[in-house]
Amino acid sequence: MFAIPELLGGTRDILIGNLIKEQFLENRDWPLGSTLSLLLPCTLLALAGLSVWAARPRRGRA
Repeated sequence: MFAIPELLGGTRDILIGNLIKEQFLENRDWPLGSTLSLLLPCTLLALAGLSVWAARPRRGRA
């Protein structure tokens, strides 16, 4: 789980997985790590819902 963000992000770029792992393991900031861990799926669900809403067919348009 941690290997893929490390390989993709490397040392220059920070990915959300790297940031969450850093908060838990290196900084020992469990509240921020937990918040980021919950914020990620909520954001993804909101973006998916927005995408479905934007792609739905419109009624009354010709």
